[in-house]
Amino acid sequence: MKPFDVAIIGGGISGTVAAIELAQAGKSVVLFEKSSQLGGRAISVKKKGANFNLGGHAIVKGGSAEEVFQDLGVIIEGGSPSANISVLWNNKVTPMFKFIFSQNLSWSGKMESLKFFAKFVRIDADSVPTISVRSWIEQELHDPMVRHIVYAMLRVGSFTLAQDHQMAGPVLGHVARTIALSMCREVGKPSLISFMQKQIGQA
Repeated sequence: MKPFDVAIIGGGISGTVAAIELAQAGKSVVLFEKSSQLGGRAISVKKKGANFNLGGHAIVKGGSAEEVFQDLGVIIEGGSPSANISVLWNNKVTPMFKFIFSQNLSWSGKMESLKFFAKFVRIDADSVPTISVRSWIEQELHDPMVRHIVYAMLRVGSFTLAQDHQMAGPVLGHVARTIALSMCREVGKPSLISFMQKQIGQA
């Protein structure tokens, strides 16, 4: 095997983007991936007619990821997600707005949740202290049910359960942008992965 300038381990989105950019910069690159296909957590699999995302399913419009893909010439399809957010509680699905004003929240909980969501979409992620998501929630919110709602929202928005290990600022900023912009683009599509593979070959 001839020597390479750079060896990249992992053919997910980060690995493939790094390989493309390094190759375009004139470096010889070898990419190692244990799976039979590239894409990592950006892959979607189809089972019994339904698509399942292995990781994040969307890119927020105007975010850093979209900027990287645009620089590479990657065309990402997608559209606006539904603004109808619901809560699953005690085996019942209830629209978020109705849930907040239901008997599930105390009067103080209702007020705290309304104040939180009013401020949340305008949050300055850079001003958030360097603490974990859990520490931030425990510090900022007092009503147990409101905490449950926000934990669930951040878990869904960041695709992880690691509130003790995630930094609050980046997670809050990402989820707030998603809500405020109300525009996501699909990433878990064969067309995106195929395009990235083609880019690697051309680079």
